[in-house]
Amino acid sequence: ISRLLEQYYSQPATLFFNQEKKELLKLAIDEIYNFPLLESAKSTLGRMLRNNSSADEMVDTILEMRKDGCFCRVEEDPNHKKEPSIICSMGLQQES
Repeated sequence: ISRLLEQYYSQPATLFFNQEKKELLKLAIDEIYNFPLLESAKSTLGRMLRNNSSADEMVDTILEMRKDGCFCRVEEDPNHKKEPSIICSMGLQQES
């Protein structure tokens, strides 16, 4: 799905896919790479892929889910750096 969104994003802006919508799509693509999708979003997107929904429909659905907070499980404060903690003698892990 990320490849489909990136291809859609690379298209030039049009009347229906304006610059504002393009910026929102870029934020959604970034969230896909940085945060896990919610189960409801996975189900919705899976159903749309099986039904051969158009790229326009998928982008609109993704932007709507993101606007409603139903897309990715985003941390409350992504700018807050957590202190690393020792989990074993081989490495470090950030606290959740």
